[in-house]
Amino acid sequence: MGKTLGYVGVALVGTLLLSGCSGPEEEVAQHQPHSVAEERASEPEPSAQQVEPLNVMISTAAFLRPDRRLMVEGETNLPNDAQLQVVVEREISRVRWQERTRVVNGKFEAGPL
Repeated sequence: MGKTLGYVGVALVGTLLLSGCSGPEEEVAQHQPHSVAEERASEPEPSAQQVEPLNVMISTAAFLRPDRRLMVEGETNLPNDAQLQVVVEREISRVRWQERTRVVNGKFEAGPL
């Protein structure tokens, strides 16, 4: 009796799962690809534009100020107002200093660190 009830329960759950997976969703799915295909046909394809890669050049110089704080200066070919993240790490202690700066007339500076 217990096994029969178990089999009936499994069959009932299986039937509910199968019936829950079918129905209006399948009908919506059948109609949806047609509308997607129509939308794709009406959209114009974007033209592929070739962009020349930018060879970035950065030269830096670091020096200590009289108060023993570090300054980093440099030159670059990046456009004005480009943002740079300057990170300085001390090898012995692994302490890091970082500062965000902008390019002005091809030059930048960070510090004092």
